[in-house]
Amino acid sequence: MIRYWFHSVLLIVLALWGQDFLAQSKLHVTDDSGEPLIGVFVQTGELKKTLIKVSDQEGNILFTESDGFSYPLSIELFYLGMETVNLSVEKGGEKTVLLLPSTSTLSQVVVTGEYSVSNPEKAVSRVDIITAEEIANIGAADIADILQHKADIRIQQDGLIGTGISIQGLNDRDVKVLINEVPMVGRVDGKLDLSQLDVTDIERIEIVKGPMAASYGSDAIAGVINIITKKPVGGSSAASLRGYYSSEGEYDTQVRAETSTSRYSLVARAGRRFFDGWSSGDPVFKDPKPIADERRSRQWNPKETLQGGLSQSWNKGTFQITHRFDLLTDKLKDRGVPIYTLNGPIALDQEFSTRRIDNSIDFKHGKSERIKFRGYVAYNDFLRIRDEFVTDLSNLLRVNPEQDGVDSTTYQSLSGRYTAAFEAKEKWDMQLGVDGSMERSSGDRIAGDPDMKAGAFFASAEWNPYAWMTVKPSVRWGYNSLFTLQPAPSIALRIRKDAISYRLSYGRGFRAPDFKELFLAFFDSNHNVFGNTELTPEQSNNYAASASYSKSSARHRIKWEAALFLNDLKDRIELVQVGGSQTGPAPFTYLNVDEVRSQGLRLDGEYEWRNFRYHLGYGLTGFQQSDQGVEIIPLNYFGQWNASLSYSEPESKVNVEMYASRTGIRKILIVEEEQTRSFEQEAYTMLDFSMGRRFFENRIDLRIGARNILDVKSINAAGTGTHEGSSASSLLATGRNYFLSCTYTLSKKKAHVE
Repeated sequence: MIRYWFHSVLLIVLALWGQDFLAQSKLHVTDDSGEPLIGVFVQTGELKKTLIKVSDQEGNILFTESDGFSYPLSIELFYLGMETVNLSVEKGGEKTVLLLPSTSTLSQVVVTGEYSVSNPEKAVSRVDIITAEEIANIGAADIADILQHKADIRIQQDGLIGTGISIQGLNDRDVKVLINEVPMVGRVDGKLDLSQLDVTDIERIEIVKGPMAASYGSDAIAGVINIITKKPVGGSSAASLRGYYSSEGEYDTQVRAETSTSRYSLVARAGRRFFDGWSSGDPVFKDPKPIADERRSRQWNPKETLQGGLSQSWNKGTFQITHRFDLLTDKLKDRGVPIYTLNGPIALDQEFSTRRIDNSIDFKHGKSERIKFRGYVAYNDFLRIRDEFVTDLSNLLRVNPEQDGVDSTTYQSLSGRYTAAFEAKEKWDMQLGVDGSMERSSGDRIAGDPDMKAGAFFASAEWNPYAWMTVKPSVRWGYNSLFTLQPAPSIALRIRKDAISYRLSYGRGFRAPDFKELFLAFFDSNHNVFGNTELTPEQSNNYAASASYSKSSARHRIKWEAALFLNDLKDRIELVQVGGSQTGPAPFTYLNVDEVRSQGLRLDGEYEWRNFRYHLGYGLTGFQQSDQGVEIIPLNYFGQWNASLSYSEPESKVNVEMYASRTGIRKILIVEEEQTRSFEQEAYTMLDFSMGRRFFENRIDLRIGARNILDVKSINAAGTGTHEGSSASSLLATGRNYFLSCTYTLSKKKAHVE
């Protein structure tokens, strides 16, 4: 009897369990590489989300009869960094669900210095990435707004030259700027005016700090900034119009139209940027009417930029070719103060006009996934004209217009590059490449019509002896028609253990003398400056080490990084006095005389929780300079804090951004007539805020914000020691200003893709 009841109960339990087993539903959740995702949140509810399940160690989610759910069950799968997926679960069903990276993380890939598109966590070099979404959320008007608060970077703005950049304590001429890996040309006094770039056309910015000479040649001593432009989405058409206004006197308009099929795409873009000039006495909201008194001379000069471009791409199979054409004209007005004469008020004015033409063809092809080829051919034409004239302030007409200008400088460059990347063996990847250029410059202050020819062969390999280790040696052998180039080797090591990555690297860099340093001829009553054709390239050695930790879960992501760097630069080219004169100005020329060292550390932490993202970083940079073995700037350090807070609400399509950076006290030493004047430059803090919302199915993106909230306009420097009581000041930024940005976009997905 007991055995009968025991078997009966057992059969009932097994029947109920079997019914529950047969009725269970199963989801298997993976990423795009097929790896299971652990900790995916399963939520229900329309307005208020209720957590009901979490994926297990194998990425599985089980729904059983005992859960008490009604089927079909509508659920939402949520995982930080992935697109949210909504689906319906049927009773007794089983399926695999693929979660793709969200639009905010799609741009987190790297091409700079890599053989192909790569994840930044897997890249051998440390790469900082700024995505299109970050740029849009900042409400950026130019590149300075984007880079202002980035680690180890200092923005340098000049009223006549434009926006320059410093990385790890080294200046503009040591930073190589690429647009889709094509070098940007047209330096003025060693600076590239990055404010001329159209920020609405930027897909992402990749910043690699430290020498990249083995891959990119000259000028890449401090690092490389690679600006990747936007590409159309296949099988769609879109048009956008953006208007931007800032209370400092900025009025911008950009328009873009694109269309594409599976094989062909076409993009046209145009824009106008107008800055009305600014001085410290200006009200917050200015009257744009022209003025003819002392206020016409501005601390920040008026500037108008017109730009347009066309790009088209065609692909078939593994072959893709892209043509890009850009045209830019820029006019900056340096207005003098009024001079009152018997015939009325006049002023001595200057205009600086720039024309930039960039034309490139980029191509990619490959026989298989194991062998990939890429190259480009580019032609760049740069013209800058300085014009001086007298303006009659009674009618604002020129008294003595000069059609050809006072002086001009032209620069033409024809360059090309071709690389082959292939998987040699299971644990080996290799890249071989060649590049070359022909450059020519001429102008009123350039002796003759000099030209320069350069070429190089470079090679690198990635060796993976273990799954957690990558070693990358590289070397470059170069030729230059004007001087001898030394080989530029580098080696990098990356070790990844669980969530921690370690990186060590050494690299040799160089900077070739430019046309101004080689062939300048500037002689007048106040100047006696000439170039030096005997100059040799500057040489640098860089050592870097870093450790980073990154871990993600369904609702959290944490990342921290610690880094050390040392740059030792020899044969620095500087302008020095080489004699005296009793009948005119003393002669100056360029010589290889200086040795510069920059060194420092960087600590960064980032945390994401729900819709919030926090970042806090601190850097300490030291700088030392010697002249022919004599120390003229002792090693001194300055600190830099960077912080940001971001909030985004997907349902209401609202995002809020707050950025802050503080640069600490810096010691500046100025050598004049064999005397060293010591100054301490005061610390300053920059604070920016922006808020945006998207309307009408993301067709309208409206943003408002404030820049330089603390109203920092200039930096003061006080004399120290024997020079106590003396002072100096330099302009830093326009004052506090408010901006409004509105972008209207129309897009259409084509029904049939050819």
